[in-house]
Amino acid sequence: MKQNHIITRKSTQVHVLPGLQENILKALATYKYLTVSQFLMLKIGIRNRVYEAIRTLYEYGFVKYAEYGSYIRNHGKAERIHYLTPKGAKFLVDHTPNLHFDDIRYPKSTTLFTHDYHHRVSSINTQISVMKWIKQANFELVRYANYFDVTGSRRTHKTNPSHAITRIEFGNDFFLDPDGILIYENHEQKPKIILIETYNGHDTKRTVGQLRKHSYAVKHGLAAKKYDIHAPTRVCSTFETKEAMKSVIDRLKDDEYFQFKNIELYFYFALADDVINDFDTAFIDLSGTRRRMTDLSVIT
Repeated sequence: MKQNHIITRKSTQVHVLPGLQENILKALATYKYLTVSQFLMLKIGIRNRVYEAIRTLYEYGFVKYAEYGSYIRNHGKAERIHYLTPKGAKFLVDHTPNLHFDDIRYPKSTTLFTHDYHHRVSSINTQISVMKWIKQANFELVRYANYFDVTGSRRTHKTNPSHAITRIEFGNDFFLDPDGILIYENHEQKPKIILIETYNGHDTKRTVGQLRKHSYAVKHGLAAKKYDIHAPTRVCSTFETKEAMKSVIDRLKDDEYFQFKNIELYFYFALADDVINDFDTAFIDLSGTRRRMTDLSVIT
């Protein structure tokens, strides 16, 4: 096994950090929260080896985890959620050239998110698939922001309130908090922006209501204005079941907010499992036509 960096656990004891452990730390620095299943999705290692590596990193104080010990709805037993500690983040910065703390994602405070567990895991699954697509298509990743990363402070909520970094302001206290915002450059180095929503369950009314906000953001170019780029905004939504996706699409076809020219170029829908398999080919537009994300990336 490749040996990379030397670390000290105690003043009298020296440990060598193998490549698998280092890759786990780097993955956590990118995605912030990961289950063992997601480490396997990232092809970091086989299950038993990943468990062993995480156990060692936990002993070093580089990694912690949140354990739920219960079943989450109909999705079986909840897996542990792993994340970097400040010590783990510092180790990466100290031993990785040109890496800074601003490049590393780790929770500054630890809270369990039972009410949000499955949605957060699903959102990260989508992000993993997006990252794989960006790499395969030879695009340049500029930014991927998640709704569970926040700015502001709860202590100064009156002057600087805490909110998702994905927030898109409409004015007059109206806003949209997408689950994810992807910004990348295509082969012509033109910026592209995609808003990502991960829908769990079958609440069609709530989903349509949120997508109406997306319609407003798309028509007024608010996402591009947020990041000071010139690009049309596309919205990719994922669903747990075909029934849930069909119900939403059927409602949107007759919804007054979605009766504008070329709408099929802006809104896309897919099953979450299909997105995990291949983000590029998973989506359909409002007419039911399969659309490749790579092809859409060359459209102005």
